[in-house]
Amino acid sequence: MAARGFDVANHRARMLTAADIAHADLILTMTTTHVEKVVALYPDAMPKTFTLAAYATGQEVAIPDAWGKPMAAYRAVLDQLDLYLPLALAKAVASR
Repeated sequence: MAARGFDVANHRARMLTAADIAHADLILTMTTTHVEKVVALYPDAMPKTFTLAAYATGQEVAIPDAWGKPMAAYRAVLDQLDLYLPLALAKAVASR
C-alpha cells in the first residue's frame, strides 16, 4: 500500500455496528459472503449493501482476501480495486 501512497500502519479492522449501518448510504463489500453476513446481522442493510464489483459493473466478481498471502496476492487485489473503485465512486456520485 505504501507504494501506492497509502499509509495503513494504523489501520485496524473492527466489527460492523448498527450505528455504522444507520449512518451509511451505501455498504460495499469484497465478496457475496460478506454481503450475506452484513444482511444476516442487519436485515435493514439489504437495499444498500453490494459487492464492490457488482455495484461498479453489475458483474459479481469476488475480490479475494490477500491476508497472509504472498505480496503478489496483495497486488492482484490492488489491481481489482484500481478497476472497481473509480467506477463505484462515479456511480455513487451520480446517484446523489
